[in-house]
Amino acid sequence: MGRAEGGPPVVVAVAAGRSVGLCDPAYSRRPSRTWPVGACAIRDGGKPNDQYFVGPNCGGTGWVVFRNDAPTSRWATLVARLNDNPDPNACPSLKQAYTRYRLEILNVPFTVDGRAQTKTLPVIISEHYNTGDMGTASAMERSYFCQGWGLCRWEAWSTKSGPLVDLAPRNPDMGTPLAGPPAAGWRMVDVRHWTNIVSTTGFALSQYGWPTN
Repeated sequence: MGRAEGGPPVVVAVAAGRSVGLCDPAYSRRPSRTWPVGACAIRDGGKPNDQYFVGPNCGGTGWVVFRNDAPTSRWATLVARLNDNPDPNACPSLKQAYTRYRLEILNVPFTVDGRAQTKTLPVIISEHYNTGDMGTASAMERSYFCQGWGLCRWEAWSTKSGPLVDLAPRNPDMGTPLAGPPAAGWRMVDVRHWTNIVSTTGFALSQYGWPTN
C-alpha cells in the first residue's frame, strides 16, 4: 500500500515493466453505497514520468475499473470521465470512457514454481473503451482481477486496420467466450498474462520507486 503524491492510497500491481496504481476501494469523495475501484496512476515507460488519471477533483470519475456491484452473467456499465496528467491535482478537460465489468468464475491457467495448473477463481473482468460509446470506440483495454492474485491478465484491443497481428490465438485460454473480441472487427494487439508464479523472498515496494508519501 502506498500513497500517490497528493492523491488517495493505492495498491500497486507491478509486472513486465508496467506499474499500475489501483485506488484503495475505501476511497471516495462522494458518499455512495456503490464504491468504485479505480486506476489512479500508471508507469509503463511510454512517458518519462508517472501519469495520474485525474477527474474526481474536477467533476469527473477518474478511471473506474469496477464497482462493488459487479454482477454475474451480465455486464454492469457506466461512462467514466477522466484524463491523464503528470500532476495528480490537475483539472484538464475530461474525456469520456465507456466502461463495463462483471464477476465470473473462471478456470485460469497458472504455472507455479514450474508446475502447470488450473485454478478455479472468482474473476472480475473490466473493459475500458477510448470513447463514451462502445459502437464508436477504436481501442479497448481489458483487465482480469483474480481473487487472491490481483491483476492477472491485461489485454489491448483495436479496430484499426493495418498490419497488426491478432494475438488472441497465441495466448493462454481463459476458458470463457468473454476472452474473445467484444464485437466483430476487433483484434487483440497486446497482452500480458501474469500467472507464471515463482516463489521468492525480500520483495519490497520501495525497489520500484513508486511514490509512497
